[in-house]
Amino acid sequence: IPGHAPDEVIAEWKANYGDFWPRHSKFNAPLAGIKPGEIGTIDSMQVLSTGVMVIYVDDDSFCFMTPEGHPFAGWITFSVVPSGEGSIARVQLLIRASDPLYELSVFFGTGKGEDAMWRHVLQSLAAYFDIQPKASQEIVKVDRKRLWENAGNWRRNAVFTRGRGGS
Repeated sequence: IPGHAPDEVIAEWKANYGDFWPRHSKFNAPLAGIKPGEIGTIDSMQVLSTGVMVIYVDDDSFCFMTPEGHPFAGWITFSVVPSGEGSIARVQLLIRASDPLYELSVFFGTGKGEDAMWRHVLQSLAAYFDIQPKASQEIVKVDRKRLWENAGNWRRNAVFTRGRGGS
């Protein structure tokens, strides 16, 4: 994002985070803002109702952790780093499917939808600053194993627990 310092970009990203999401999904920011310990809720395509907890915030990044029942178990870090006369915004996910049903959905294509959603977020952030984005993506599989001992987690799957005390 040429002409904008990392702290300026991250401040706007935190303040307007939900506005950068695709129309089919809604992020409801915590009332206190994106601050450690706060929880934001997510409603996606009238199918999934879940959330994230803010676990870290500083001048050029913030990080969410997913709760039990969320499609993915892990962390999502949003950061902005200096580059030339501007900044580069990044979304980095360290996640795995949280249960076998989500694992199957990733196999059948929801992973591509997840990637498209984060590209949309970054493109929307760039458009906010009147910039034509130059996006790149790198996917690294850290672990290819399935965790069959967690197969019982399907009972906490947010799709099935919606409206019944799920995440």
